[in-house]
Amino acid sequence: MADSIAIVNKKECCGCKACGDICPTKAITFTKDEEGFLYPWVHETCVGCGLCVTICPTLNSSCTVSSDEQNYLACFDKNKSRRDTGSSGGIFGLLASKLMNEGWIVCGAAFDESLQLKHIFASDENELGQLKKSKYLQSDASGIYWGVKTKLASGAKVMFVGTPCQCDALKSFLRKDYTGHLLLVDFACHGVPSQDLFDKCIAYYGEKNHCEVIGYQFRHKPKRYGAPQNYKMIVKKGGSTQVVEGKYYEEPFYYGFQKYMTLRPSCYLCHWASTDRVSDITMADFWGIEKVTSQWDRRDHPSLVILNTDFGKSCFQKIDKDIYSLEVTREDAVRGNGSLIGPTKCPAERVLFFNDLQSEPFERVVKKHLTPKRRFLKDIYYAIPFVIRRIALNKLGKL
Repeated sequence: MADSIAIVNKKECCGCKACGDICPTKAITFTKDEEGFLYPWVHETCVGCGLCVTICPTLNSSCTVSSDEQNYLACFDKNKSRRDTGSSGGIFGLLASKLMNEGWIVCGAAFDESLQLKHIFASDENELGQLKKSKYLQSDASGIYWGVKTKLASGAKVMFVGTPCQCDALKSFLRKDYTGHLLLVDFACHGVPSQDLFDKCIAYYGEKNHCEVIGYQFRHKPKRYGAPQNYKMIVKKGGSTQVVEGKYYEEPFYYGFQKYMTLRPSCYLCHWASTDRVSDITMADFWGIEKVTSQWDRRDHPSLVILNTDFGKSCFQKIDKDIYSLEVTREDAVRGNGSLIGPTKCPAERVLFFNDLQSEPFERVVKKHLTPKRRFLKDIYYAIPFVIRRIALNKLGKL
């Protein structure tokens, strides 16, 4: 037991679940704490081999790619309809599709039929569609590390997409360099809420509106682009299927995430919140593109892409002709992405939120913490045409 994952400080455990995969005696399972996050539990069958400690990304972080070796790009897919299938510039889907056509397997997070977020493998365009769009909660990666290792050992090529800590966990788990056969892609991660809270919010919506939520999409791009953060739900009601759209602050889970109040404790201590990366390619939204060039604006949904390794650069070259691209500086890149320069700051409200979540009826928690106090101001703001908002913000910035 002494040489086990139990030595990791709970506040620093990122929940990657690699320790459960590596354990030869299956002595590690995962239990939900009072906040709803999963943590490893070491059973008496542990033989003290220490493998879980050896591959734990918290204890053995391998962020070795420094900013001196990187290229920073603002870019987006030239094809708008294809671009709109993604959260920002459509770069992930474009690159994944290109590699898939060359025989690669893509691994990423997808909701299952019960809206449980899990890492899965995709080998065709239909399966790839499930991996697109941001998912603002922690995916279950149980078994995926062995799955990737098995595919690589058989000679397959794998593109793995996950949070920085999941990518680091995979590198440690493999204990072998698979450059040329494994492309690691991470993203600028602000942190992850729990599946447990997501389930509660979905159930709350269903009960309140007398329906069943069967589909959920973050970063939905409606025809009328008002807010940069929108959601879409697919619900069953009265024997029919309906689509429900809204802005982030109109849905409790999404609003809580945007307040950074519902994240896993380790996210506020993140070891990977830096431009020093563990992956071959890092992707993010390019917030503030209008400060870099007058030719683009946020309605183009540009992506930020950081090419961290030579292998990442060679893979990215495969989509050169399909994208609009602009080389930018590190300063341009991090200006709108705070998680590239440091962990998300923990809001003071977080303690009260989780205390209330454990002791108060959920409806009261929603009204107190997960609903804007002056929602009408947000309604007014997003009702103003984007062009006018942009002019006003530019003028205010010069005052």
